[in-house]
Amino acid sequence: MASRVTNDIEDVRAANDIVRVVSGYLTLKKSGRTLSGLCPFHHEKTPSFYVYPDTQRFSCYGCGLYGDVFAFIMRAENLSFPEAVNILAEREGMEYRTAGYNSNAPSRDHRETLHVANELALQYYQEMLPQHQIAQELIQQRGLRQETVAKFCIGYAPEGYRGLMNRLEQRNVTKESALEAGLLIESDKGDLYDRFHNRLMFPIWDAQGRVVGFGGRAMEADAKPKYLNTSETPVFRKSRIIYALHLAKTRIQSEKTVLLLEGYMDVAAAHQAGFTNAIATMGTAITPEHVGILKRFSQHVTVVYDGDTPGQNASSKAAAELLSQGMQASIVCLPDNHDPDSYVKQYGAEAFANQLKAAVQVIEFELNRIATQHDMSRPEERVQGLHKMIEVLASIPDSLQREQYIMQVLRYHPAGFTDPSGAVAQLRREIALSQRQRHDQAKRRDLYHPEPEQFEEHQRPAPIVEPLQRSGILAEAVLLKGICNIEWCRHTIDALGDLSLATEGAQMFFELAKRQISQGEDANPVQILAQMTNERDRELVSRRLGENEPVNKGSIDGAVDWLQNQMVEQRKRQLQELLQRGSEGDTDALAEYQQLMQKRHHH
Repeated sequence: MASRVTNDIEDVRAANDIVRVVSGYLTLKKSGRTLSGLCPFHHEKTPSFYVYPDTQRFSCYGCGLYGDVFAFIMRAENLSFPEAVNILAEREGMEYRTAGYNSNAPSRDHRETLHVANELALQYYQEMLPQHQIAQELIQQRGLRQETVAKFCIGYAPEGYRGLMNRLEQRNVTKESALEAGLLIESDKGDLYDRFHNRLMFPIWDAQGRVVGFGGRAMEADAKPKYLNTSETPVFRKSRIIYALHLAKTRIQSEKTVLLLEGYMDVAAAHQAGFTNAIATMGTAITPEHVGILKRFSQHVTVVYDGDTPGQNASSKAAAELLSQGMQASIVCLPDNHDPDSYVKQYGAEAFANQLKAAVQVIEFELNRIATQHDMSRPEERVQGLHKMIEVLASIPDSLQREQYIMQVLRYHPAGFTDPSGAVAQLRREIALSQRQRHDQAKRRDLYHPEPEQFEEHQRPAPIVEPLQRSGILAEAVLLKGICNIEWCRHTIDALGDLSLATEGAQMFFELAKRQISQGEDANPVQILAQMTNERDRELVSRRLGENEPVNKGSIDGAVDWLQNQMVEQRKRQLQELLQRGSEGDTDALAEYQQLMQKRHHH
């Protein structure tokens, strides 16, 4: 049946009753006209999470989170607002299209057809597994327990070339859809046959747990390729799909770290051993899109690739990509002949946990790798290694961190023991020279080989720089969350009075919220953010609203006190400048300045 198309967000909201949506994530108990339960966003033993059917809102009095069905699903699934709207629309058989809808893009009905084809393929592969001894023997050899096989929905594609095709025909899936889903292949003569055969099959899911493709592992040890993935389709983009994220995201959010592995079998073995925050990319290097998705769940990634040289090289590249996107990264150095799967099988979960504890920071990993690649006892090898280490040190932007690693490299310098101060001075000079060379090369590259993006600056948004210290961020967070909270909005407005928030975007959001409240509505953060056209302001406010700060009388009054103190400090600086310039009215300025100082000391 065709889905109903709408371009009105209110249609999507009206179709998704908040009680029904929230009940999919926690148990709610009736309490008068409201429902309550344990908050899914923070640990608690006594329910402080309430759902209000009359207003279609939720609020947690423990952690201060609040909002409508969109806000809930954004937080629960770590989605952006557009993603949340689309997900909720799809749940109710709707297709949401914005004003700028691209008619050439695959429709929801079209994508749903591909999802159905993949689900039918998964059922077929799972049915085939118990019927083929060769597949079961491989699973046993790999040490996978039945609960792991069930959790990861592992199946088997038999040796025949038309088994799946016949099954899909029986279920009325057209050959065109099966081809587009990457389940069939067409020969040069126009014959169709199954893409996967005689392979152990691992379904690949999107972040919402929908099957979008497959990875097939060859049964023979010397078969090429060892792993065969679904080709790119409208629902399967390798640069955006993260394997097992839907299984790992709850643990990732609770532990605030991701285990990034290389393959399906590695992830299955890790989960079986209890490391359920393990994920993998689709046999490709980690992409900026992958990093952007992971950043929604955690700021730290531990890279655990194979211990051989290619694995170490891949670890280095993955960590560099993570760092370039503002993530924190550490690397586990497994023994040369092991990957995570084989290491867990041979040494067990406790030994693997110890390896994770011993993960090193990226810079330390790079320095150690250079040291092992060169015989540092030989003068010529030592010089080559030192030059590479200096390049690594030159890439460190933080001077204090760089100094720390200079002392680590010092032991490889020829004069490190006889003249340590002279050796340190030389290392600093070499690092400064390397940094100048990097800068000059970058300038020449920009001058002679400009990238196309340089002519389209609107496609490359500038990085968002946080203008406030942590105390200011939390103060604004409390006030922005306070005005959107049904219980505390009036107290927030009264307490702030004529004061302005510290950043322009936060003040704009506050004014828009007050306007909604004055019109008899609840302040809806999603709607307000949609009205803010400046991307930087919108991002900063979104960060404030995502802070896990409680909203109560004490936190609101404390935030207002912070703003008042900031206003006083700003006025003092203005008066100091007037007094230093010797401007007219020095007497009045001096009196006001002294009054402010007395007030500060008294306070």
